Amino acid sequence: MIARHDRYGERIDDDDVVPTAACIRCGRPLAPGNLSQIEAECRPTDERCLGNRANLEQENGSLTTWTRQSAGRRAAERYRWPMEQFRRGELVFEVIDAGPADGPVVVLLHGFPEQNTMWQPVISRLTAQGYRCLAPLQRGYSAGARPPRRRDYRISELGEDIRTLIDASGAQRVHLVGHDWGATVAWRVAQQFPDRLLTMTSMSVPHPGAFLNALVTSRQGLASWYIYFFQLPRVPEWYLTRGRGSFTLSGFTASRAQHAPALAEAEAKAMAEPGALTAALNWYRAVFLSDPRETGKKVTVPTMFVWSDGDIALLEKGARACGEYVVGEYRFEVLNGVSHWILDEQPDTMADLLLDWFAAHPAASSSI
Repeated sequence: MIARHDRYGERIDDDDVVPTAACIRCGRPLAPGNLSQIEAECRPTDERCLGNRANLEQENGSLTTWTRQSAGRRAAERYRWPMEQFRRGELVFEVIDAGPADGPVVVLLHGFPEQNTMWQPVISRLTAQGYRCLAPLQRGYSAGARPPRRRDYRISELGEDIRTLIDASGAQRVHLVGHDWGATVAWRVAQQFPDRLLTMTSMSVPHPGAFLNALVTSRQGLASWYIYFFQLPRVPEWYLTRGRGSFTLSGFTASRAQHAPALAEAEAKAMAEPGALTAALNWYRAVFLSDPRETGKKVTVPTMFVWSDGDIALLEKGARACGEYVVGEYRFEVLNGVSHWILDEQPDTMADLLLDWFAAHPAASSSI
């Protein structure tokens, strides 16, 4: 007999029980509990339930007990809780998964040159209120998801990564939050997959249409000098490492190190991993490979944009124009005297804003 293994490398035997607390029909994660919880069944009318057809087949006598257990096992593996990784094709992404398995899902996206650990101060606040937080280490930052070509970092690919994560979470709709480049990815997901979102929150970066307009009509073009600089091959890597092979804390991250030195140092160490810095810079290098027709597409989901007036990289004109590109509910918050590194300087303020925003847009029971 050929041994079978799940996607985590664990051997699957035919007499295995379902390894994770989950509905045996739809595979959605449940809080750890007894066997009756693991074998609980969803309502027959639940459209999310992947096991509805299997249940009908069983009623018709065409589905064996072994097949039923296997279907439940596969579904439980798909929605394993807590999630440590998720896959998209050959790419493997690391994930922080915190909070109750059955809580409303919040997806948190980091930017450059950040790591997903930047969200820990907010995660503790959100999970205390019953939210399940997923913070992926995104493409190029996860060692197992670091493709070599710059075209692999187009915004369309980055957005598909997050849709795959939402699918893997078992949630139909989530609250999506992003900072810096993570915000740009959040805008893309809101444009392309609005049916998967309860809300979208962008920190620092306005809608791409507003940003592009500001880029050619205001001082934003000068403030974004680094985007052009990063298009050069090899030179940005040398400059940021100063030829020493370790990401410098000067320049881009100097102000951040003042407020969160340990986090900045850890992220500098991560950028020093082989190929990590080039992969992160490829996000910028793929900008001109993306379809410009998608840039101005307006967003329909409830959107909150949080901008800080001390941000030297993202200036006021684009921020003020952001609302013109949102046709759904829109909320604009300005943090006075705060730099680009909002979470480092005002984590509690940001957590309060998110909790208030999420509470105003609760997930229906059929959407979790």
